[in-house]
Amino acid sequence: MIKAVLLDMDGTITKPYIDWRRLREEIGAPEGIPLLDYIYGLPGGEREKALGTLEEREEEAALNAPLEEGAGELLRELRAMGVRTALVTNSNRRCAEIVLGRLGVEPDLVLSREDGRIKPSPDLVRKAVEALGVSPEEAVMVGNGSYDLKASEAAGVRFILLRRPGYEIEHEPSVGSLSEVLVLLGRELCRYTSTDAVTAAGRRASWS
Repeated sequence: MIKAVLLDMDGTITKPYIDWRRLREEIGAPEGIPLLDYIYGLPGGEREKALGTLEEREEEAALNAPLEEGAGELLRELRAMGVRTALVTNSNRRCAEIVLGRLGVEPDLVLSREDGRIKPSPDLVRKAVEALGVSPEEAVMVGNGSYDLKASEAAGVRFILLRRPGYEIEHEPSVGSLSEVLVLLGRELCRYTSTDAVTAAGRRASWS
């Protein structure tokens, strides 16, 4: 039974915006090392400069990245069904608040990098599950990147991939849009809610 849905932010709630390869080149971070791990390992002055550059790009994205179609509707429908929700992002809390302000609806919980080790560590995912009062088996994570997938798997939480053009990630189940998430989850949601919308979704669900 699904009682909680966790959502990534950048590239999931919003469309991809930051050119991460260019940002890595600007900061001097090699591929294969999580960007923040690299930044936090720099000496004091270099660390502050690199972190400032990252935060500038993050705030620009929070203010300007197009919102993903169906994001607000998904949060509202899950709330109406009694399913708890969390935003779990590697970005900072200020950017999360900006995006949610633009979205016009908030999840039950917001966890950012100020709250623990970032993805691909399972720390934030585990904290979200615990704070929402559900077991890992009762939660699902929706995200678009390999860090989301790795964090979910390590936390024992099922994962739904939001497919993005050009992203070389193989995983099932996957969806092409957030509007498909309820369809995918419909069968299990139907077990404890009788809303017509979810019942209809359950007839078409492909979750296994």
